[in-house]
Amino acid sequence: MVSILKNPALSLLLLVAILVAPIPPSDAITMKQRITTACAVGGITCAASCIKIISTGDECLVERLGKFHRSLGPGLHLIFPPFETISFQDTLREQVLEINPQECFTADNAPLTADAIVYMRITNMKDACYKVFNLRNAVMNLCLTHIREGVGRLTLEDSFSSRGELKRSLLTSLNQVCHEWGVEITRVEIQSLQPSPEIMRALESQISAERKKRATILTSEGEKTKLINEAEGRAASVLRSSEAEKQSIILALQAE
Repeated sequence: MVSILKNPALSLLLLVAILVAPIPPSDAITMKQRITTACAVGGITCAASCIKIISTGDECLVERLGKFHRSLGPGLHLIFPPFETISFQDTLREQVLEINPQECFTADNAPLTADAIVYMRITNMKDACYKVFNLRNAVMNLCLTHIREGVGRLTLEDSFSSRGELKRSLLTSLNQVCHEWGVEITRVEIQSLQPSPEIMRALESQISAERKKRATILTSEGEKTKLINEAEGRAASVLRSSEAEKQSIILALQAE
């Protein structure tokens, strides 16, 4: 019954049914009673359509005759249809936007697949409604553009170590635009910067070659150290032998 009262079309059908329904001869319902019942249903329907309840954390905008009139915060409010309508309603709480993976190119033309998560909060509901069309879509496309631009300033090597710098740069550049839309970007999290399979294979080959090179250098340095130690040991042994021979000659001469 409540859903019927909140729906103007169903309420109108109910009123028509009450007025035009045939009166059985055995019923004592008069036309006056019908009209009274119809007026009561119409009054309840009108009152129900004038009531608007806003939940905590939400806000909505009311237009009167197509022009912005006022904003409604949490609580019970009265509007006056058809002269007033709810033009926009959204939450003031922090929201999460997932940026789908997209292909980007670094400064040295290496292809990367980047995806991110953006945390946003509406700070001005009126600007979010009237200064941009389809707020979430606009913020998402803006993020995509700035991610491509940010990755394009990095080299492939920098993309592995400069993720924090990229996040700070994105946060600053996004807020410069979104503040005009009544939106604050609170955080930007880069989930992944994934090189293409060809780049990954090349990187793995390079890393393997560098490991082999380091192993060869360490082996040669170990052999070098070993030879030096052996030579120093032989020299020390010869020196001790000559010193011992010298001492024995001195002792022999002193004995004579």
